[in-house]
Amino acid sequence: LENFLARPDIPEKIRQIEEEIRYHTLLWIAWSAYNSGHFTEMKAYLQESLNYTSDVGIRVILNWIENFKKFSLGKGEILDTYSITSSIEWKQAIRQALKLNFLSSMTNKTR
Repeated sequence: LENFLARPDIPEKIRQIEEEIRYHTLLWIAWSAYNSGHFTEMKAYLQESLNYTSDVGIRVILNWIENFKKFSLGKGEILDTYSITSSIEWKQAIRQALKLNFLSSMTNKTR
């Protein structure tokens, strides 16, 4: 992905959605890690995805779940939401998303 996005001949339309591409790629990698039982890697990619979305708090968490469901359905599977939401790594990723939401709201209050 880095090599692709670093190419000078990338169309401007792609450049304009670079963050969205990065966000969704990171979500897919996070889901793939989850789907293969690599929860620590899932958490790392979910946390990294926070750098590429304007969604915060519960909105980003719901987006994660929606995308994980979509990726699972694409493979003919049903997402086991209990399994994922019960994992320590998922809870840690959620804590990070909510912490960023809190920090963002505190920054906005001081302006």
